[in-house]
Amino acid sequence: MELIQNKEGLVASLTLKISQEDYAAKVEKGLKKIRQTYQIKGFRPGNAPISLIKKMYGQPLMYEEITKLVNDSIENYEKENKGLIVGRPIPSANNQPLVESSGQKDFEFMYEAGFFPEFTYKIDKNTELVYYNILVEDEDIDEVIKSYQEAYPIFENLDAVGDDCLVKVNTVLVKEGEEQAHTASFITSVIPDEYKSLFSGAKVDDVINVEIRKVFTNELDLTGMLAISKEELELQPEILPFTIVEISKKTQSAFNQAFFDEVAGKDNIHNEEELREYLKKHIAANYEIMSFNQLYADAVDVLKEKANIVLPDDFIKNYIEFMKDKDKNMREEQSEYLVKYFTDGIRWNYILGSLLEQANIEITYDMIKLEVRNIVISNFSNYQHLDADVDIDDLTNYYLGQQEYVNEVYENIKIKKLTELLKENAKLNVIDVTIDEFKTLCKTKTDEKDSLPENNSETYETVKDEPVKDESETENAEVEITETQEDDKEKQE
Repeated sequence: MELIQNKEGLVASLTLKISQEDYAAKVEKGLKKIRQTYQIKGFRPGNAPISLIKKMYGQPLMYEEITKLVNDSIENYEKENKGLIVGRPIPSANNQPLVESSGQKDFEFMYEAGFFPEFTYKIDKNTELVYYNILVEDEDIDEVIKSYQEAYPIFENLDAVGDDCLVKVNTVLVKEGEEQAHTASFITSVIPDEYKSLFSGAKVDDVINVEIRKVFTNELDLTGMLAISKEELELQPEILPFTIVEISKKTQSAFNQAFFDEVAGKDNIHNEEELREYLKKHIAANYEIMSFNQLYADAVDVLKEKANIVLPDDFIKNYIEFMKDKDKNMREEQSEYLVKYFTDGIRWNYILGSLLEQANIEITYDMIKLEVRNIVISNFSNYQHLDADVDIDDLTNYYLGQQEYVNEVYENIKIKKLTELLKENAKLNVIDVTIDEFKTLCKTKTDEKDSLPENNSETYETVKDEPVKDESETENAEVEITETQEDDKEKQE
C-alpha cells in the first residue's frame, strides 16, 4: 500500500494505491473463519469447500478489507498532519468508487486535503484592544442585597388578615369516599377583589365558608393548595369550611446574624459594612469575568484581521458539498452561509490553537479537573452541611463524567488563557464603565453581528474539540483541535 502526496499551495492531491497483497491474507483469514461455522447440506460444519465459501463471500470480504485500508490510511495521514489540515481529507472529483468488478485486483483512490498556512502572528503591543473596566457602584450592591433579602425572607405573625398575607387554614376534604383533615396555605393577593372581604380582618380560629371554585379561580393553584388531583377536585363540595390557624406576612430579611450567615456562610461577616465589602468583592469578580469575556469576543475579530489567515477556499467549498451529500436536509440556498461560517470558525480555531501553542500553553485533563473542582467549591461554598472532603470530590467526579460539561469547561479555559495572554502582551486601552453602560455596549456589538442561518448546521459547525479524557484512560491527555468527529467511518465512495 502506498500513499502519494502532490501538494500545490494549500491543497494536496492524495493517491492511495492498494495491491492484492495488501488485503489478500486478511480476506483469506476471513474466509476460513466463515468456513468454521458455515453449514451446508452434505458437509460437516467446518468442511464446506473453500471454493464455495470464496465464491459466496470473497468479494464482500475483499471490499470490506479495502475499505478498512483506505480509512486507516486516511486517518494516519490526518494524525501525521495534526493541526495543519482543514477539516479532513475528502474523495476528489475523479475518485473511482469501489464497485463490483470482474478480475480487478489492484486499486487506486484519489483524495484531496486542504491545509492551513504557516502561522507567524504574535500578540504584542501592536495588538490593540479595548478593555472595559466595570465599576462596582453602591446601587449595584444595594440591588444584590435586595435580591438576597427577597431570597431569604422572614414571616411576621399578624393578628388579623390584611393585604398580601399568608394564611394557613384547616379544612376537610373528601378523599376515597371519606372526609379527611387537610392543612392548606394561600396568599390573599390571589383572591379576586369581590371575595377579599371574606378574609379581611379575620383572626386565628375564625371559620370562613369558602366557595372554593369562585375564590380560587386558577384550577392548577387550587389543586396544588389542596394537594388533590383534578378528578378529586370534582368530588369536593362547592363550599369548604376554612378554619384559620396562622396569619403571617412576608417581609425583607433584617440585617442580623442569621441573614449574614445565609449570604456568606456561618460567622464570615457580622455587620452591614462587612456585608457590603463582601458583596463588592464578589460583584467585582463577576464583573471581571464579564469584561474578560467581552475582551475575548472583541479579540476574535481583531486577531482574525491581524493574523490574516488565507484558507483554501475551493477546497472548503468542495468539503461543504461533500458534507451536503451526506445530509439531505440542508437547503441549497444555505451553502454560501455554511461556507462563510465554516471558514470563519476554522480560521479562528486555528488562530487560537496556534497562539496557545506559541505560548507553550497545553490544556491537560488535570487542569480541567482542577477547574471543575474550583467551580464546585465556588457554587457550594455557602452550604455548610457539605463535607469538604467527600461531597466536593463526589460532585467533581460527577461533573467530570458529563462529557458536554467537560468540553464546555475546556473551552472556557482556552478563553481564560487567551485573555491572560492579551492582558500580558497586548496594548489594552482601559475604559471605565458602569454595568448598565457595559450591557448597552455589548448589546450594540451583538446586534451588529450577523446571526447564523436557521438550519441544522451542527454537522458543518467548523471545528470541534476531541473529548477530553482522563489521563488514566489514555497515554496522552493533551486536548487537540480537530474537525467534527464522525460517529461512523466514511465508507469509500
